[in-house]
Formats: sequence, C-alpha cells, structure tokens
Amino acid sequence: MKIFVNIEKLLIYNYLKHFKCYLEEIQKAEVIYNDFAGSPCHYNNSTDYYHWKDSLLNKELNCILEYRAYFASNNDRISENIYSSYSEQAKQCFTVEENGKITHRNFHARNSVGELIPFPNQSEAENIFSDFILCQYESILRASNILHNPQSPLIINSPCLWTGKMTDLMELGNALWICREVAPMNKYINKQHWYNSLFRFLHLSEPNHIEQTLYKLNNRENPVRFLSKLKKCYLDILSSH
Repeated sequence: MKIFVNIEKLLIYNYLKHFKCYLEEIQKAEVIYNDFAGSPCHYNNSTDYYHWKDSLLNKELNCILEYRAYFASNNDRISENIYSSYSEQAKQCFTVEENGKITHRNFHARNSVGELIPFPNQSEAENIFSDFILCQYESILRASNILHNPQSPLIINSPCLWTGKMTDLMELGNALWICREVAPMNKYINKQHWYNSLFRFLHLSEPNHIEQTLYKLNNRENPVRFLSKLKKCYLDILSSH
C-alpha cells in the first residue's frame, strides 16, 4: 500500500499536471462579490465570469487529453485508478438537493474587503453564485464520464450557432421537454438545467425567468408559432428537391 501511495503521489505531482490543475479548480469555489462594482464578481482566480468559464473548460479539456495521450492508450491501471478515485472525490464536493439546487462543500463568498458573506437567497447574487457552482458540477460530470468512457466525444459546445430568436429556441426546447423527447438523467435535473445546457451548447447566455417566458409563449394566439413556421419551411425545402 505504501509503495502504491508513493507511485500515486509521483504521478499526480510530476506527470498528471493538467489533472491536478483541473481538480484544484473544481474543488475550489470562491467568489468575491461587490454590490457596487459594474462587474461585481471574481470567480476563483478570475475577475470575469466568461474568462473563468473559458479557463475551466480549457483545464477540463487539457485533463482529458492528457489522460488519453499518456495513460488510456497504454492501459496503465495505476493511473486509471488514480483518475477514477480522484474524480469521484471531486464529485463529492457537490450536493444536489431535492429541489434541484446544487451546493458546493467548499463554497466561500466574500465581499470587496474580504469578509465572508452568506449565500444569498432570492437575489441577483444567488443566480450568479448558483450558475458558478452549476458550471463546475456539469464539468466534473462531463469529465468523469469521458474518463470512464474513453470513446465518448469531446463535445463541450456546438460548432454551430443558433440564428433564430431566443424565444423560438425556448419554444422548441419546451416542446422537446414536454413531449419527453429529451429526458432528465435523474430526478434532480429540472427544466432550468435543460435550458441552461441547450443554450450553452449553442453559445447563448443561459435564459432567466424561463417559466414566465414560457407562460407568455404558451398563451399566445398560436403557441406553436415557431414550430409551425419550421415545419412549413422544412416541407417547402423537401418539396423543392
């Protein structure tokens, strides 16, 4: 056992550099929040949300590529066990509550002078903090799945852009959800998670107040305005070929 632990440490600190860097990012969740600043949050070591998100995705991708390049191709059982055990430990940082809210065991929020502040409720800051934790949680699930299934595709974002209106995508996404053409992988995944993933995949900002927007869409004179337009366009194109 002692020999294995020494080998494990050697791999982590000398070879699995990207893996170690990624784990540190996932297991850390610190936000500096300033109510008076135009861009109020610092996320871990980043002063801008999108810079932090890009950094997280890069670390995730580097970790996976490192694993595939140096270890998965050689069927290295020791490193495979290390990846598996440490990624599982990282997932233990997160708790999914019955209402779908995701919390991080190591989450700390501070104000601009460094004082700890509580996790807010029903405020803009709550959405900011929750999205930060959600990004980390989705990342470790995605990375863990790929590490356990080396043939899984490395798709984080779509190579295509959504060219229509955001409300049209909301209508399409709602139809897929309601008709169960897409289904949650567990009971804790809700409609907000579905929309966040769909919009992120197409390089759009996650929608807020989705139930309010969907209520307006569903109570229009024609609640399937976009779907009807899409169907007509599709049939016209088919008939022209």
